[in-house]
Formats: sequence, C-alpha cells, structure tokens
Amino acid sequence: MIRQATYSHFKIPVKGLLSLGIVLCLFYIIHKEVRSLTDIEIDPIFFSKAYVIRHIHFMILCTVLLVANVFCEATKWQMATQYFIQQSKAKSIRAVLFGNTLGFVTPSKVGEYAGRLLHTSKQKSLKGLLANLYCSLSQNIVNILIGLLAFGLNPSFNSLINRYLTSSFFTLGIVFTFVLVLVYFNLEVVIEKASKVEILKKRLDALGFEQFDEAIDRQTLTQMLAWSFLRYVVYAAQYILVCHYFDFDTSLLNMLSGVSFIFLIQSALILPPVLGLLARGEIAIVVWSLFAISTDQILLSTFSLWIINILVPAVIGLIVLLVPVGGEKPSSETNQIT
Repeated sequence: MIRQATYSHFKIPVKGLLSLGIVLCLFYIIHKEVRSLTDIEIDPIFFSKAYVIRHIHFMILCTVLLVANVFCEATKWQMATQYFIQQSKAKSIRAVLFGNTLGFVTPSKVGEYAGRLLHTSKQKSLKGLLANLYCSLSQNIVNILIGLLAFGLNPSFNSLINRYLTSSFFTLGIVFTFVLVLVYFNLEVVIEKASKVEILKKRLDALGFEQFDEAIDRQTLTQMLAWSFLRYVVYAAQYILVCHYFDFDTSLLNMLSGVSFIFLIQSALILPPVLGLLARGEIAIVVWSLFAISTDQILLSTFSLWIINILVPAVIGLIVLLVPVGGEKPSSETNQIT
C-alpha cells in the first residue's frame, strides 16, 4: 500500500515535468522556424483581406483533411497492434497524436516511436516497436514508389541531373523499393537470419528479439499498404490545396509530380525538428523552381503545410497527454505516463 501511494505521488510530477519540457521544446522549435522566415521578402497580397476571402476555402479544406490523415495512420497502427493489444479507434488516434508530439521535439522523430509505445503494455514494448516499424515501412514504400514514378515520368526533373544519372537513380530506386517490399512482407525471416549472425545476435537478444514469434499476416500487411496509399492521397491533396491557395501557376500534373518528388526526398532524409521546416523549404524551392514558382509562394505553402500537418497534431497530442478521456483509468500494466 505504501509503495502504491509513493508511486502514485511520483507519477504526477513526472507527467507535469514531461508536459513542461514538451511545451518548452514546442516554443523553442516554433521560434526557430519562424525566425528562419523573417529575412524573406513576402508579397503582402497573400495577407490582404480580399485575397484571403477569395482563397480561404482551400486552406479550410486542407485543415479538414488533417482528420483523414490522422485517421489513416491510426488505422494502420490499430491493424499492426491487433495481434497483441486490443484498442479502440479512439485510443489508436491518441497514440498516434502523442507520438506526433514526442516526434516533434526529438531528433529524427525517434520520439514518435516512444509516444506510441507508451500506449502499449510494458511486456509488449518489443512488439509495439515492430508494429511501428511495419507502419513506417508501409508508408515509405508508397512514398518512394510513387515519387520514383513521378521523377521518371516528368521530364522537368531531368534538368536536376543529367539523363544518364536520372536513369541510374530511377533504376536503383526501383531496386531499393523492391528490397523494402521483400523486407516488409518477410520481416520475421529477416530477423531470424540476422539473429544467426554472431555480431547481430547479441544485440538482437538484448532487445528481446529472440522472443519474436508472431508475424502480421500478409493480408493485413497488404491492407496496411492500402491505408498508406490512402494517406498518401490525402497528404498530396492537402499539399495541392495549399498550392492553389498561394496561386501556383502550373498544371495539376506538374503539381502532382512536384508533390510526389518532394515526398520522395523527404522520405529519404532524416530531418531533426529544428531543421525540419528549413530543410523542407530548401527541398521545395529546388523542386518548385523548375516550374517557375516564386520563392515566397514556395516557402509560404511549405510553412502552412508544416503548421497544419506537423505543428497542429503535435499540439493536439500534448492536449491528449494533459486531458485524459473521461472515465478512462490508467492500467497498471501499461507504459502510460499519467
């Protein structure tokens, strides 16, 4: 009884300190990102009342699609974890949102994994890690494959590198995607083979991979790929809506190609949160400048999408941490911070 009371009193300051740390990190990162845009000359027409009224429906629809974006990812997480934990759609959404929060304030978004693992039991942490890996692999396969097709089929990108390097890049990308698909559908075999290598065996055993005895069936993996594709479509639609808001003067086909190629590059890069917006802006400038889009349009669209799809979910995830669902009681068997 004494131990339980001590633990109960300990949990509250831990949650408070974690929340305070996240808030401070949020403010710091936002400050850094906004400062990176202060030296840019922006056409004031984008902030005029008449312009906003005429284009606001694009931004409203983009924001509404955030719900679909999170729902798709939460569905994948629920499917990947259904073999070892039963959780409602609402709890899956909470796990994804809190993962976004920790991912926002940690290098290379490693906190996204930790945020989701806090919604699984301690005994299932390894399986939760593998579920995260499946979700990540499924999305990267879709991002890379569609990005490669856009890169190979749109001749505008040939000006970035010469024709021979373009062909080599496309071929290597397709081979890499094929390898990713093989790993995705045979992850348990990959882990089993890796565990036989002496150098890797000790590391895998230390992580508990010797107990890895369950694999997601291929039907579920295929369904997760379908949800990843749907999420890709939603995200691409959001980007195109933002492009329309800032009057990108190019065809819809070029917009789709540009968005797909940007997603491809972002999937291949590991971006720390303090460099996330700056790096995204640089990538977007390289791609959209091929279609004669102005720098202020490019950076404003990048910043807007960053706010909607990264900052807003991170803030909502923080609220999820601070405000538990009514009637929900934390389990003694979970990793939850309460």
